[in-house]
Amino acid sequence: MDLLQFIGQYRHGGGKDNSHLIWIQHQKVLDKYSEALATYPANPTAIYDCSLLPYSKQAILDAILFMIERKPPSDIVIALNFAAKSLAYFQIDVGEQPMQMSGYDVALIETLFADKRDTSNDLAKSYSVSQHLYREKFEALQSLALEEWASIEKKMAAAIR
Repeated sequence: MDLLQFIGQYRHGGGKDNSHLIWIQHQKVLDKYSEALATYPANPTAIYDCSLLPYSKQAILDAILFMIERKPPSDIVIALNFAAKSLAYFQIDVGEQPMQMSGYDVALIETLFADKRDTSNDLAKSYSVSQHLYREKFEALQSLALEEWASIEKKMAAAIR
């Protein structure tokens, strides 16, 4: 049974409970979240802003846990588990562009060169400062993401049992 078949049996009231409206609500959340993941693929070297998610992380996690409680086939459980853990890589105050492990903050460099009198030596210094500040922010966000990933992992393990 694939994910669409699994979903279909509940959409038509044929699931283990008849909470059809709750199912539809959670499915809408997961449909939109899967679209977001297609646009912003899970990648432990990138962190995205929460504002890019179609719903709150809690609403998405609740929808995933709801589906897990319905005891889907193991391949669906694996997909839902991955989707849940991917939430950890969406954090607050990242900005419009994802932060990359190997990146730097272009906006900060532009700010540092706003007076246009910088020499090439100043450019190197500003780039170094920018890269250091960017790396510090990325590492702080990555630390939060890893903590959240561990928390989600515990919730998923409990739900899968």
